[in-house]
Amino acid sequence: MTNTLSKLELAGYIHVRPDWDDARRKIVGISPAGRRARDEALAGIAPVITEIVDEIGEERVRAALPILRELRIRLNRPE
Repeated sequence: MTNTLSKLELAGYIHVRPDWDDARRKIVGISPAGRRARDEALAGIAPVITEIVDEIGEERVRAALPILRELRIRLNRPE
């Protein structure tokens, strides 16, 4: 994580500052350049997602969303 945050900070996409209440933590904020990069990435992938949804079918994609959400939640759980 530290490596990824360092790269994003060097690129100017985020700002990292210490958490003065807990020295083990850092506070990360997205910069205006980071917001622009995110928006550009979303705009770039939107047509691909739309095409996939058209091919698979909206109903099947909606049926998969609860499973994908559960996977995300379980993968984000602290160990």
